[in-house]
Amino acid sequence: MAPPALTKRALPPDPPDVGNRVSKSTSTLNRSNSIAISIAHSTLHTKAALQKSSILEKKLGVVQFSIDEQDEQDDEDLEMDAVTGKPSTNTINTDPLEDFPPLTGVSELNAVKITQNEDNVNETKKKKNATSLMDAIKSLLDLTNPFLKKLEEDHPRVGADFLALLADGASRAMRGATPPHGQSKEDRRVIIRLSPDHETRKISSFELRQKIQLLIPNKTLIADVWTVPSGVAILAPTPAKAAALLQFKEVIENRFGDACVERQETWTTFVVGPIPKKIRSLDGVHDPLDGLLHEELASIRDVVPIRHVSWTRRSLNDEPLGNIRICVPEINANKFPSRLRLTVEFKLMMDRVQELRSA
Repeated sequence: MAPPALTKRALPPDPPDVGNRVSKSTSTLNRSNSIAISIAHSTLHTKAALQKSSILEKKLGVVQFSIDEQDEQDDEDLEMDAVTGKPSTNTINTDPLEDFPPLTGVSELNAVKITQNEDNVNETKKKKNATSLMDAIKSLLDLTNPFLKKLEEDHPRVGADFLALLADGASRAMRGATPPHGQSKEDRRVIIRLSPDHETRKISSFELRQKIQLLIPNKTLIADVWTVPSGVAILAPTPAKAAALLQFKEVIENRFGDACVERQETWTTFVVGPIPKKIRSLDGVHDPLDGLLHEELASIRDVVPIRHVSWTRRSLNDEPLGNIRICVPEINANKFPSRLRLTVEFKLMMDRVQELRSA
């Protein structure tokens, strides 16, 4: 028998599509293109994410900053403070209680206590000031009382006007009130009232000033002199010096002749009436203005100085009744009584009866 034929090991068969396959070499260019494409895709996603995050930050008002940049800024601030010697503006509040507001009730109670204490201190100061003012006025009156009596004897009504001015100023000072607008402290004029055809009206203001200064020893009492429709006005530097000018009232009146020197002031007129124009008594018919009415007004003169009393223009007729006008300084007008009852006729009859009984 013939030995079995030996078979050679054959290669594995090729796949069926071996003829259609084309082998392509992988190059670095293709790899770089794929990497660039992937990077481009990732960059677009990153930009979109950053835009979304920035929009959210703007909406929420959140400001992001780097811790490293903040540390560098703090170091720069410290270096600037060391050079300039000025405190840093970027200070950090380390007080934990400063961030919390105080309790409302406690702060209100403290404010009320502080206000009450201030009011008590102010009232105490006012009382002390009033007491010291009264003591000073009393001391002044004790010193000037003899001089005022002599002044009243030599120049009637001047001393009373000075006392009224002093009392009014003291009361305003204690009340803390301001001077009235009418007859105020700033009215420093003294008027020389002249007749319309007086020769002095033809003299210039400069000559009048020289003439009046010769009559008054103290030339500092006169600040200016000028002519006015009613006569001549003398301006004093202060209200006190204007009152001092009235001491030379008789000297000025005698020098000018047919003149009346008085303090310039604003009057308030009160109309009282109707009252009888003629009063019959056992001695005959009397006019109330011939002293009887002034006696009735004596009680008011102690409070309000009366400047003028006369019949009104409408009362200058043949009617049996009429009204009188009483002029008082405007600063004392509030002290004039709201009701005034005159009993001139009854008082006249009682005085006459007492005289007959005593006789």
